[in-house]
Parts: sequence; C-alpha cells; structure tokens
Amino acid sequence: MGVTSFASEESHPVLEINFADKENRTLLSDTLSAFSLVLKTPRQKDIPDYKGNQRRPSWGSAFDLEHTNSDYYRKLVKFTTLYRLISPINFAIKNSGSSVANDVRVEIKIQDPKSIIKAIDEYDMPKVPKPSYSPIHDINYRVQEVGVSHDLTVKRISNYWLIETGVEKVQPQSTAWIESCLYIGALETVECCIETCIYSDNLPEPTTKNLLIKIESEKKDASLDVIKELESDRFKNSDEYKKFVEMHAEKFE
Repeated sequence: MGVTSFASEESHPVLEINFADKENRTLLSDTLSAFSLVLKTPRQKDIPDYKGNQRRPSWGSAFDLEHTNSDYYRKLVKFTTLYRLISPINFAIKNSGSSVANDVRVEIKIQDPKSIIKAIDEYDMPKVPKPSYSPIHDINYRVQEVGVSHDLTVKRISNYWLIETGVEKVQPQSTAWIESCLYIGALETVECCIETCIYSDNLPEPTTKNLLIKIESEKKDASLDVIKELESDRFKNSDEYKKFVEMHAEKFE
C-alpha cells in the first residue's frame, strides 16, 4: 500500500514558470531589469494635423487608394509614449517531473495600489501608425488577424494586474514556451513582485512562485519633433527597416 501511494505521488508533474528568452529558447533568472521612458508630450488638441503629400496623381482623386491620415501625428504621439514606457516580457513553463501536465493554467498577479504600473498584452498592443492608409490595406490586415492565437491576457482588477496564460499540456522533462508576451512599464522606479500560481488537471495542488521585475523609470519632455526623432530611431532598429534595406540592396547588386 505504501509503495503504491509513493509511486502515485511521484507521478505528478513538477511545474515551474520562468522568465524566458523565447527567440533563443532559454530560461532566464527569476529577476529581470526593465527601463521605462516616461514622456511628457503635448496635449492632443495642440498637435497639428498631418498634411502629407499635397500632390495628387494626374488620374484624379476619385480612384486614390492611399489617403492621408490627418491624425497621424496624434496617433504617433500616443504610440511612442506607450512604446517607450513598456518592455516585452516572455514566460515559459517547465515540467521537471516524470508525468505529463494536462490543461495547464497560470495566474500572475502584480500588485499596483498606486496605479504606477502599466501592463498590456500583445493583442491590445497598438500597431505603428501610418501617415497614409488604404481600404485594401485595412482589409488585408483584418484577414491576417483571423485565426491568430492569443495565449496571454491582461486585466486590471481593483488594485492589481491579473495576467492569465497557459498551455494544453507540458510533456515530462520539457518546456512549453508562451508565444504571446507581456508588455510592462512604470511611471516611477519600482520593483514589481510577480506572484504566480500554476494549476493543472493532474497537479494535486497549485504551485506558487514569486518573480521580480526591477523597472527603472526616467522622465523626459518630448515635443512633436522629439517624438519624430524617437520614431526614426525605432524604425531604424526594426525588422521592417532591415527588410527595406535588404530589398533595396538586392536592386543595386
């Protein structure tokens, strides 16, 4: 009887959630550092309309596919303010046990009684605004969004942030990588205690663990010209710019 009971207990999965480098498939330490640039920007009503290219094609505006986005500057200010405030954080779930973990669910809580922390999931992260738009581009974007999975969600509940994620199963001695990331930042320098709790169908009781994110915050006045400079810097370090350079390099080879 004792041997049977011991074997049954040993067959349970042993689960642990970790910070992760998703791209390189490596687990990180339980303490991370992040940086938040808090921008003081002009009021939305003080930001001018974007005029764009005033020249129209000779075949007339009735058939234009591209339309100037007059709200471009205002949207750029909002996007850049958020983009410079937050940093992406990835997670992974490790099973060091000898039994598969089924229907794994993770709850992550970040206490924020002073409302100085900003947390957002990948699904709600705004896209980079464009100076022009077209109905065709909008349709293509919506089609691409269909079927995209979002395995991490963020909610504000009372005085804390609740992050929920999970996977269908984690095989023994393996790691499941959460595909979506958490974006987090702070209006002031702060140490965020990340309270985690893992549930599974075949886990006898939830597994708890605390992680830590140290966020250094810096404030900066940002005029519209400063916002444009920050956007230029972001673009030059983006995958979009790398593809642009590669495409034009091939033309001149």
